[in-house]
Amino acid sequence: MQLQTTLNQYIASNNVVYVNPDNMGLSAVSYDWWTYLTTDKVGNLIFNNANYSSSTNGHQSDTMDILRRLGIVPAIMLTETLRSGCSLDDEIDEINTLIRDLEYEINRKGTWRKTNADRQNLIQQYRNNINDIELFRDNYWNKKLFKPKADCQYKDKFKPFFINDNGKLDTHGFAEFCRYPSTNTVALERGLPNLTALFNLKNKHIRNILNYQFLTDTENMVPGINTNEYVQLKNWLKRMKINRENITPFYVDKIHEYLTAKMNRVDYKPSEPVQFPIQPFIKTLQNEPDLKLLDTDRKLRAEGRRQHHCIGSREYIDGCIGGNHALNYRGHTFYLNEQGEILAAHGSRNSPTPWDYKEELSDLISHHRELFLCVT
Repeated sequence: MQLQTTLNQYIASNNVVYVNPDNMGLSAVSYDWWTYLTTDKVGNLIFNNANYSSSTNGHQSDTMDILRRLGIVPAIMLTETLRSGCSLDDEIDEINTLIRDLEYEINRKGTWRKTNADRQNLIQQYRNNINDIELFRDNYWNKKLFKPKADCQYKDKFKPFFINDNGKLDTHGFAEFCRYPSTNTVALERGLPNLTALFNLKNKHIRNILNYQFLTDTENMVPGINTNEYVQLKNWLKRMKINRENITPFYVDKIHEYLTAKMNRVDYKPSEPVQFPIQPFIKTLQNEPDLKLLDTDRKLRAEGRRQHHCIGSREYIDGCIGGNHALNYRGHTFYLNEQGEILAAHGSRNSPTPWDYKEELSDLISHHRELFLCVT
């Protein structure tokens, strides 16, 4: 989905995700009327994942990708109500209807004992769902933020960002953060020097953005401090009213979008293209259908412009000069290490790559590696 930075919304065909940057409140609407995502006044997010239609299923999937991108997890998921909105009472009514239908089937003469046992198990699951929804409705909705049990696999790496000025750990903030384990371990290991310098960030500001999916990419795209691009970025941030006191994953996504667009501008550069070193078994892939090897910096930048993402940034160019590889397979951009293992994969505007595409490419690479070893 495309981020419209001035309107604070993500948009695709007949699907819009609205963002309130002040409190990170989100809502989503399919076909201009069917609301399936909403936020209460304290920040709890309800997502209606009911199967309304195949097209709205696609909209729901795209919006879940946006939530993962921003490091946000819904407080509760609805699965049964087909009414517009995210009414907890509507969900309970729909589940009760399903329970009554199952009980009717159980009481019919001639039904099989095993089938009825399965129906009883399903009824119990439905009742457990109702209990969970009622608990959330009565204790959290519009009252206080729902906090699942903290479970963070990188606690030791995250903790330094949650040390307050007095040297003590912010246990509440750390537990809140650990609800959504981050994948930005690279950013944690080396810190965020570019973003920190740009905003004069302190720990209390950094901890707010650690779960943003493309944090490392954004950090690496920040231009050098003594460049015109840096001055332009500072002026853009001022116009957008983005500063260290209001920094959120959504605002970092805005910065990522701005830097990606700047990087992908078509500028005439008469210099010779930089040829990347390519492993011989990777070279043999270029004869495969639906596959294009990106073996120069020009091709990599052109791929970034077509796909509207940051594969053409200095970070990835340097990586390919150092031995990594990039290619387009079935319309998705893949970034591989020297051995041909997939490090990252994204479609247009950083949309997720289907798992079967990744498996197909991995199998192709393994096949070509084995053929090359047999020949040599």
